[in-house]
Amino acid sequence: VAIDANAPASVYCFKTTVEPHIGEVTYFKVMQGTLSEGDDLTNANRGSKERLARLFCACGQIRTKVDKLVAGDIGATVKLKDVRTGNTLNAKGAENTFAKLVKYPEPKFQRAIKPVVEAEAEKLSEILTRMHEEDPTWLVEQSKELKQTIVYGQGEFHLRTLKWRIENNDKVNIEFNEPKIPYRETITKAARADYRH
Repeated sequence: VAIDANAPASVYCFKTTVEPHIGEVTYFKVMQGTLSEGDDLTNANRGSKERLARLFCACGQIRTKVDKLVAGDIGATVKLKDVRTGNTLNAKGAENTFAKLVKYPEPKFQRAIKPVVEAEAEKLSEILTRMHEEDPTWLVEQSKELKQTIVYGQGEFHLRTLKWRIENNDKVNIEFNEPKIPYRETITKAARADYRH
């Protein structure tokens, strides 16, 4: 799209984080047009309406409140109802849908994960879903064949970070194990064979 500050506003949401006392923080790039506080946008991927109550410029953990952002700016907002990483938000008159602009590398490590207390399994599932929203390079798979929950990450440190955050931020104690190997054949009886070469 043309980087035109006078065109109808269109933004690409490339990251979501969840912070205590604030909730979801959505980071986006203004692809065209000008955004102002209180603007109503439509989610091109999900069809929902969103209002940008507050706009920020972000520099690490420091967020500076601003009144408007123009094409090319990167900004943040809070408390959007139904926005996911990779969604496009359009003002009236804009009909853009941006494909996923960030290509994530394939995961390298995997671990089976389970809560120490079995009753917290559902809570752990919700936490993993939320953490995947924050960081799409954490992948979660419910393996019916192995009867295990498998998490994939970019490396051992990446998965240790996930474990630390679940145990310290969400107060759920978890165990990491090697995933089972899905053997599909079973030895049923002893056998002997002789062979001459």
